[in-house]
Amino acid sequence: MRRDLEGSVDGTFEVSCVVPLQASASALHAAADRCDLDGVEWALAAGADPSTREAEHGLTPLCLACGGASANCGASEASTCSSLEGDERLACVIALLRAGARPDRATWDGFAPLHYAASKDAGICDQLRIIDELLDAGPDVCQRNDAGWAPVHYAAEAGNLELVRRFLRAGADVKSRNPAGFLTECHRRAWPAVLKAGYPIPRLRHPGTSPTHFSWDLVHYLRRTKPDTFLYLERVGSHESFAKYEAAHLTKFVKFLKFLPVPEALLPTVAAFYAHAGSY
Repeated sequence: MRRDLEGSVDGTFEVSCVVPLQASASALHAAADRCDLDGVEWALAAGADPSTREAEHGLTPLCLACGGASANCGASEASTCSSLEGDERLACVIALLRAGARPDRATWDGFAPLHYAASKDAGICDQLRIIDELLDAGPDVCQRNDAGWAPVHYAAEAGNLELVRRFLRAGADVKSRNPAGFLTECHRRAWPAVLKAGYPIPRLRHPGTSPTHFSWDLVHYLRRTKPDTFLYLERVGSHESFAKYEAAHLTKFVKFLKFLPVPEALLPTVAAFYAHAGSY
């Protein structure tokens, strides 16, 4: 699977997937593509290299087992693909890793198994367990593809907060900027975690004039298609840092909670628990 961010003049961004498995792929690739554990084990026993790439896109068997194959399913086949795989996909991932498959071996355009497993397009069963197996194998969690996206960016795009947290605990870096398309594609549920981890606060506009960091096309696209996210980022951007925004947000909520029969000294703790700074 290959994913690219493409932008038009009017600021429209879309993520595209390309893909079918090429004839140059091996029997091991084909088995991993089908989540066929027996086929994977047979090919490995016959001496197949678990990290070999097929010629066209550079897909490895582990890339396919981690969700690259899901992009091959048409809409009418999607439910069938999901129902047939069960635990087979996870078992294939484990078998490939135990056979020595390299968890950071990427395709020609930089997509590693973690990118595929974290993608919202993968639609795979046992996603978190597969991610855990990959992380245990010691890949570079900050590895970026040719589009500049790391696995954590795809988890944030999908709004998978638990997966975002897993990547951050594993050392994922969101402090350095990736292509501006991430501003528009990041799901609003993920923004608080990403900002708290150090992603630069999007300054959507100078006071009354032009936006900073991002083009007008991006700002207009975000405001038009994701107004709640736009307003949230505007509120955060009105503060010097995310920590100051969070403090101001919780102070307001503490005032709202004063009706509770709770000692006033405990109200900040209650507010922090029930209404984190990502509340909309």
